[in-house]
Amino acid sequence: MNENADPLLPNYPPQPGPPGQPSQVVYQQTPQGQPQVMYVMAPQAQPLSQSEQSSSTCWFITALISAICCCLPLGVAGAIAASASREEAMRGNAIGHRQKLKQAKVFTVLSYLVGAGIIIGLIMWALSFFYNPGSIYIDEDPNNVGKWSDKGVYIGCYNNHSPDPDLNSSSVYWTDNNVDKCVRYCAEKRTKYAGLSNGYCYCGNSYGRYGKADADDLCSDPCPVPHEDEMCGASYLVSLYRTNYLGCYVNDNSSLEGNPIEYVTAEECTEACGYADYEFVGIALNQGCNCDNDFNRYTETSNANCAAVCPSNRSLVCGIPGVKAVYKTLVLTRDIVFGHSLGCYLDNSSDPDMDDTPVTLNPDTALEDCTESCVNRGSHLCN
Repeated sequence: MNENADPLLPNYPPQPGPPGQPSQVVYQQTPQGQPQVMYVMAPQAQPLSQSEQSSSTCWFITALISAICCCLPLGVAGAIAASASREEAMRGNAIGHRQKLKQAKVFTVLSYLVGAGIIIGLIMWALSFFYNPGSIYIDEDPNNVGKWSDKGVYIGCYNNHSPDPDLNSSSVYWTDNNVDKCVRYCAEKRTKYAGLSNGYCYCGNSYGRYGKADADDLCSDPCPVPHEDEMCGASYLVSLYRTNYLGCYVNDNSSLEGNPIEYVTAEECTEACGYADYEFVGIALNQGCNCDNDFNRYTETSNANCAAVCPSNRSLVCGIPGVKAVYKTLVLTRDIVFGHSLGCYLDNSSDPDMDDTPVTLNPDTALEDCTESCVNRGSHLCN
């Protein structure tokens, strides 16, 4: 090495430059014809600008807020990355600063997105207590309301898809599937509609997602013997019925409060209230079933609130405190088609067991006419 070289840099090895800067450059010169090597030291790393340091601080605070209000793990990760970004800025490492700041932004934004999702979910859950969309069709259709029977009210033949059926609240497969069995099953499940197709019984609180079939007679598959006179849908078609379940209503301890009856099943409650001259029955947790003739003055709430199983018997459904599951009674109805047979009893023509004024009936419609006549008179029994 030339003796004129800087004595302060004897044998000083080349060093990498500061973070984000080029490596130290070695220059070779030949002044006066003699080779000489000059080592040029890279400048000392300087902190980045105040604005870049401030951006790290800003994201650090934003990440802490997200950790407190939204998602703790993601928010904490964002704060740690922002803090590391500020340290890199202080050391003058521009590349490291940008990398850490990018990580801080990603974690913080994800934290806020998770928090927003949770808030939206809570709002929708809260609104479900005050609003229940029900069916996309009008439940108060005069063709449906007021014609309840133990076999439900036929609505029509509708398109069905698998594995996402039109009625998707509950389903069960039976080799002896029939209308009566399916409608009663769906009513016990707190659902308004029952559908039959290919041995399956589908239950739900809305229908018509895939539209109505071109004709009702396309649901032409007969139900299994001995119910072959009933139609059980067809492939990709469902025979749709309205159950006697009307919905879940807020219970303010004054609605449907007449004559509490010990609760066993929804079917037994509706029959008991029907025979007691009531049109509706409300079933509430730990309150049995209550009969009344008016329920519509109270707010309908989410059906999920009435779908909880009973603590004492998990095969039954009771709902949660503060709500009632409301049913239309099965027996007392102006449009009932058939009565319920109670058995065969002895009678005396001179002193009949039922001594109300007899009515002459058409032999072809005797059962229907007799039942309707007795109901119109306010009687619970006919023969």
